[in-house]
Amino acid sequence: MTTHFLIYGAGTVGQALGCMLASDGNQVTLVLRERFAEVIKTHGLSVSGIFGDYHAEADELHLTSLITGTEGSHYDAILLTTKSYDTTDAANDLSTLQNCSCPVVSIQNACGNIEQLIELFGAERSFGARVITGFEITGPARIRITVSADAIHLGAGISGTIPEPAVSIAAAIDQAGMPCIAVEDVHQSLFAKLLYNCALNPLGAVLGVNYGALAGVPETRIVMNGIID
Repeated sequence: MTTHFLIYGAGTVGQALGCMLASDGNQVTLVLRERFAEVIKTHGLSVSGIFGDYHAEADELHLTSLITGTEGSHYDAILLTTKSYDTTDAANDLSTLQNCSCPVVSIQNACGNIEQLIELFGAERSFGARVITGFEITGPARIRITVSADAIHLGAGISGTIPEPAVSIAAAIDQAGMPCIAVEDVHQSLFAKLLYNCALNPLGAVLGVNYGALAGVPETRIVMNGIID
């Protein structure tokens, strides 16, 4: 059974997910900047890297830069992949979709995004996901997945259960080639990533080394443990 995904704010992460989902036979609508759409119309969309190679031709994707007030009954799931500072505007835009009652999943960095979705769409429609995977643009409409510390964790806005939509959306993403599991408490996963980022990102930037090098030096491990504590 195919799923119709609306991926809103399709930058690097959204385009990678869209390409992989479309390659697996799902219907995919990408809401993205016009300049990105023009490139995809010319080159198609490709993903390479640690999870394999995928390609979707432009005619396998629906590309648009505007959804305000349009019909939304045909979408089975919305994946929100904007930057966190755009969450409010994006959620307000999504709320204008007509006859749309499908789940909305925040696939974004930072905390607080799911709470904004709950305010607009209610707890039953609001979900979140933690991604701890590295993506890079290697060329026009070409994305490489470089590293992944864990599968995507996808769960409901209210912790304590794993609703059916979380299971089915996670299964579709996983089947498309991006490891993904449904979890009971996605907030725990998001806070764990926050601690991970606080401990690693500043030190890596200041010292100019990768994460592996930080873990390999006793002195930096002491600093990282202190930050987490």
